[in-house]
Amino acid sequence: MNLSLRTLGVYPNAWGVNQTFADITHPKKTPQPVILSTETKILRIDLAKTAIIVIDM
Repeated sequence: MNLSLRTLGVYPNAWGVNQTFADITHPKKTPQPVILSTETKILRIDLAKTAIIVIDM
């Protein structure tokens, strides 16, 4: 599929679009695994794909 696409946005969150097609895929990211110890579990997460929200009450 050879489409002429206009870029919207900035890398790496840019989209390629034209009148009939939108490509909203992201480039593959290199994994950045990290291990976190908690009180109840040991977690392995990928920092390249993970968002963490910490609520301290």
